[in-house]
Amino acid sequence: PAFTTPGSDAAALKRIFALALDEIRRLEGLMTTWRPDSDVSRVNDALLKDIEERKEAERERDQLGLQLLQSQKLQAIGQLSAGIAHEINNPVGYILSNLCTMGEYFAHLRKRVRISRDLEQRLTTGAEPAVALKQAEWLDREMNLDFLLEDFGKAIEESSEGAERIREIVRSLREFS
Repeated sequence: PAFTTPGSDAAALKRIFALALDEIRRLEGLMTTWRPDSDVSRVNDALLKDIEERKEAERERDQLGLQLLQSQKLQAIGQLSAGIAHEINNPVGYILSNLCTMGEYFAHLRKRVRISRDLEQRLTTGAEPAVALKQAEWLDREMNLDFLLEDFGKAIEESSEGAERIREIVRSLREFS
């Protein structure tokens, strides 16, 4: 009673079962060619390898960044050191030059003091002071005593300024560090 045409329903059912059986066989074929454990494992291994390679690349990049930063710091320190050396070298240069000049002036003044003492001794002993007086006059003209005394004072003043400049630089460096 449920089937109006018994032959046609049975044929349709046969076709449905045949299609279903074909689909089951097709799926079974797929299942035999796809091995889930093997494929997932290969994909997983590939992903892990890729992750490790990326981590290594990041470590290398970070290391290169640190090296670059260190290099830049050293370059900055080198430039700073060169600048400091230049700033200190100028006052040291004229201090040394002034010391050399003051050494020459001191040698002239020592001669003048000796002649003056000789003159003083001649005057106190009653000896003829003319020779010592002529030597003193000649030496005063030869070394230009007035200029020497004036320049000696300037050299001392400039050297003090240079030493003070160096002290300021050192103080600034201490404060900076």
